[in-house]
Amino acid sequence: MNLLLFDVDGVLVYDHAYRAGVIAVLNYFGSLMGLAAPVIDEPAIEAFHAHSYTNEWDMVPFGVGVMLIETLARAPHARLAASPPIEFLRQIRADYPDRFPYEQYLDQTDHVRGKPSAKAQAVLLSASDRLIGDDHARQLAQALVRELLANPYDLAHAITTQIFQEHALGSTVYEETYGLPPHFDLPGLLQTEDQPALLPTGKAAIDALAQSGRAHVCVYTARPSLPPADAPDDLTLRAAGYSPEAEMAVQLVDLQAYPLIASGRMLWLSRLVNRPVETLTKPAPVQALAAMAAALSKQESASLIAAYQLMARGELAEPFASLRSEPLHVWVFEDALPGLHASRGAIELMRQHDIDAHLHGIGIAAGGPKVEALKSVCEIIVPDVNVAIEHVNRAITG
Repeated sequence: MNLLLFDVDGVLVYDHAYRAGVIAVLNYFGSLMGLAAPVIDEPAIEAFHAHSYTNEWDMVPFGVGVMLIETLARAPHARLAASPPIEFLRQIRADYPDRFPYEQYLDQTDHVRGKPSAKAQAVLLSASDRLIGDDHARQLAQALVRELLANPYDLAHAITTQIFQEHALGSTVYEETYGLPPHFDLPGLLQTEDQPALLPTGKAAIDALAQSGRAHVCVYTARPSLPPADAPDDLTLRAAGYSPEAEMAVQLVDLQAYPLIASGRMLWLSRLVNRPVETLTKPAPVQALAAMAAALSKQESASLIAAYQLMARGELAEPFASLRSEPLHVWVFEDALPGLHASRGAIELMRQHDIDAHLHGIGIAAGGPKVEALKSVCEIIVPDVNVAIEHVNRAITG
């Protein structure tokens, strides 16, 4: 039995919108400190991805923290007063003509344990300890680092996430989605910048494998989304904050026929089981398990619950209980490590319950640091998803 799990950004879709959003938002925060744009470039964004900072909600506050520490290092005599983040940054002024050394900070995160935001916070606080100058200014800077990275997924309180989402969605949709007042008057980058990476030939090959029964398919992404399409209409779970960004990508590449396991689905599950959403999403195995179950059953909400039961209590509910009858081959199309690590964890959990499961990591990268990062976990690395589909199609059909 074969399962095909497709990541979205960098795989099915060229995520120009999110990259443009990272650049625009970091330029905005840089401008508060008087820094000239651009404050980040494409190689730096690739480095973030290569070090498993693939979610912009983690990436942006980390980037702001790097700019803060590096700029303060050039302003040792700054006199700062406690204030909210935007007003605080406006107090800082220093010339920074060079490129910010994001890679140096990212390299340090490889030696720190924890979730991405916690690793970033630890590295930034360590760097801030070496700042010379006013002790009070250093303490205020450290307080801001803690605030920025305490929980970037708490959109109600995370200013960097708010501003990023407004750039991605546009000011009107942002206000409608989150019930928060907009900071700007912006169009949505997702509507104007994203481009399909999946070609019609690749889409046709996916459909042929699915329709013949040779493979089962699920789209598996960290993008924000709506709750499960088949979830009961429970108003306590359908709270404000679900953003249809994954659905927009799926529509762009015409894969609406297949189940979708995205961050909104995981948020729905986290509210159902009362667990922090970041403990369930990539690189945690629950999201990967749910994607595998949804590919098999075509049922999103039941698959999410079954995945959580397997991870939390070791209960082998359907469709997992039926997988002991034949070998299971899971083909994961990814451009970054978190989804592959999650899939590997899911495979290990199934093997513990006597399921003969095998992971096939299919890396999507045209070059750069991503290729090096993917080599250790992928059986093949190809430049785009269409080449990857040809490879898997040959492997499945002979």
